[in-house]
Amino acid sequence: ILGTLVFSALALAIIIPFYGLNIIQEILAQQITAKNVNAFKILQSLSTPIGLMAIPAWALALTERKKISTFYSFKKPSFVLLGMILIIMIASMPLMEWFTLTNQKMILPDFLKNIEVWMRAMEEAAMQTTIKLITVRNNWDFVINLIVIAVLPAIGEELMFRGGVQRSLYRAFENHH
Repeated sequence: ILGTLVFSALALAIIIPFYGLNIIQEILAQQITAKNVNAFKILQSLSTPIGLMAIPAWALALTERKKISTFYSFKKPSFVLLGMILIIMIASMPLMEWFTLTNQKMILPDFLKNIEVWMRAMEEAAMQTTIKLITVRNNWDFVINLIVIAVLPAIGEELMFRGGVQRSLYRAFENHH
């Protein structure tokens, strides 16, 4: 949490001089426009994948007094494993689509109707934000989106969960699974 707070503050320190103080209200209200979408990307990239995931993973390696490359056992990936991952990803797409469609068709009982309405409103707001976030106006936007949406979160998540949380659970329970 401390990493998120520090890196969110850093992101705001970068954003405010360029976009003004109103940017904070716009982002909190999810009023993302073509003018402020880059500010949102800066905040997203610094606060979540870096501040919430990568920095705590790095701090965990430091508390163990090991180099990060040694602590996380970075090795050259096997082409066989990469191929298997690609096949699994492609094969799982229909299942993921089915889950998405099932989720969209979900109807809650009458006594939970207010929750259902709220959930649908949140999903619609998230969809609008996502569309604004992934809209590409030029090649540079594509590169930035690739880094902010795919690369940084993937690296941060792998370091945090596979490297940090899984290792800690293994120590606590002496079981990889």
